[in-house]
Amino acid sequence: MAGDVRAVVRDVPETDVVVIGAGQAGLSSAYHLRASGLDFVVLDANPAPGGAWQHRWPTLRMETVHGIFDLPGLHFTPPAPEEQAADAVPAYFASFEQEFGLDVRRPVAVTAVRNGDDGRLLVESDQGTWATRALINATGTWTRPFVPRYPGQETFRGRQLHTVDYRAPEEFAGKRVVVVGGGASAAQLLVEIADVATATTWVTRRPPVFRDSAEYTEEYRLGVIAKVEARVRAGLPPGSVASVIDLPWTPQMARARDRGVLVRRPMFDRITPDGVEWRDGARVDADVIFWCTGWRPALDHLAPLRLRGRGGGIVMDGTRVVADPRIHLVGYGPSASTVGANRAGRAAVRELRALLARHPPRRPADPVTGGAQPPCGRGPRPAFHPRRVGNQPRRVQAGRCAYAPPPRRKGADVVSDQQPTVVLVHGAFADSASWNGVIERLGAGYSAVAAANPLRGLAGDAAYVRDVMRGIGGPVVLVGHSYGGMVVTAAATDDPSVRALVYVNAFCPDSGESALTLSQKFPGSTLADTLVSYPVSTGGNEVAIGQDAYHQQFAADVPGDLAAVMARTQRPVTEQALGEDLSAASPAWRSLPSWFIFGDADRNIPVAAHRFMADRAGPRGSREISGASHAIGVSQPAEVAETIIEAVRGTGG
Repeated sequence: MAGDVRAVVRDVPETDVVVIGAGQAGLSSAYHLRASGLDFVVLDANPAPGGAWQHRWPTLRMETVHGIFDLPGLHFTPPAPEEQAADAVPAYFASFEQEFGLDVRRPVAVTAVRNGDDGRLLVESDQGTWATRALINATGTWTRPFVPRYPGQETFRGRQLHTVDYRAPEEFAGKRVVVVGGGASAAQLLVEIADVATATTWVTRRPPVFRDSAEYTEEYRLGVIAKVEARVRAGLPPGSVASVIDLPWTPQMARARDRGVLVRRPMFDRITPDGVEWRDGARVDADVIFWCTGWRPALDHLAPLRLRGRGGGIVMDGTRVVADPRIHLVGYGPSASTVGANRAGRAAVRELRALLARHPPRRPADPVTGGAQPPCGRGPRPAFHPRRVGNQPRRVQAGRCAYAPPPRRKGADVVSDQQPTVVLVHGAFADSASWNGVIERLGAGYSAVAAANPLRGLAGDAAYVRDVMRGIGGPVVLVGHSYGGMVVTAAATDDPSVRALVYVNAFCPDSGESALTLSQKFPGSTLADTLVSYPVSTGGNEVAIGQDAYHQQFAADVPGDLAAVMARTQRPVTEQALGEDLSAASPAWRSLPSWFIFGDADRNIPVAAHRFMADRAGPRGSREISGASHAIGVSQPAEVAETIIEAVRGTGG
């Protein structure tokens, strides 16, 4: 494919709707499409029917599965309680596909969805490309397991695994296991492991709440879904339904409680080579850390469409993407459950049928006769085949039938697909050499440029960084340290070449905020007492950190001889730059994905300010490094480089 986001593809299969995924959400959508009169195709990356259920661990039995709801039109007859869920549910899905003649193409792994040059969507996969007027995405979460980051994680000498890797409790025999997570899977697997492990420790972010099965009323379920729906309507990343639903109280849980298994501890603060440790000094030795920490929506293939809004999530109205009504996400947010997926599939098809009826395929003139061609190059619609949903995809030239999407940000359609260049912007009291360790750890696989931040004024500094970006001439990930966070936020405004922002112990301003106002928002900074101020010929003053105070103030965790060199080579900043507000009406982090890394021993910017800015931005990733000073790029270059790599990979690079 060419790098242009608005790609031109010739002679590709064409259809009205492409459904990506054939789990509960995808099959429900296909069922309703079958009766809609729309042509469609279902693409599934799995080798067989069953969605994510076919990958579940063998010890998950139907008696412990937390509810399976019927697919539309076919009752699910409960199998024997001891039957494996990985067998029973896929068998039901397979019979559903056969009963209704659903044409599911598998295995087909979708790699990207782009805007075609005529307004259609182009769905790219390892088996070819489809052109479609609309899209139902039902890819679920199983392929994107989530493991949070904690200081010291890479030093742990034992085994770390996620729920997705679990096979059987026997592999934990004789081990000391820390189980992390407060969902139903975490509780179930904790109980299984406790039978064979030497010791188990259960840690969760919030105290678990159990609920008797009789209390799972329709009113309660609707309340749970409403909580998640409120987040996606606001454009925030969706919390899973599992994250807000109470745990089922079963006889198995009652027995575990009586044995002392369900003793919960709060989340630890760091990981050591031999276990986990809390801020108060308490520690638990462990052989295994078992991350039962859930999943994130598998939406990387939609990245070229740039659907994420200011809050870091995709703004939704029901299943419809507000930014592009051709696209519906079924099994996302509030519909990420078996009952929610069924309703969502029906709603998505209803809306798409109405949308496509209002925007019929364009009918260009026949190049030979001058008359109108049949819509999308087709004649009368063939009759529906009882064992095949939709008709065989038609092969047409791109540039024919489509519903045009709403306007996009200026320039967004010409961003290259090449890997972004990392642009590193230092802050006050540092220089470009402060990135040396980070650049070394990025290695040859990542292109990086350390810009020399002028530190004269926010508008001028941002203009200089934009000049650096233009010289690169391709997509970039902007990384800012300290005041450099102000600069990259301003430089990214309305610039389509910026794919992501990374804040390294950095200011992340909203409109009308300055570095000065943010540093004073919370108590704790000791910077003011260490500054030396003097006038400059251009007017006003500039400030630097006194050399005798530099080590403890700026770089307390850096060796003394290196800190002494940094103190002598620091670049002063003008008071004007520190006091200049961000003038953009909307900061770039509201529309771009962001990552944060900061230290809890930063004496320039209080850690409370870092946490506030990160929480406000709703980043894709955030990590707090215990004991790290303001010079975190120098003292913790591997952690910083890892965060940057996550950002580059998170943009598809």
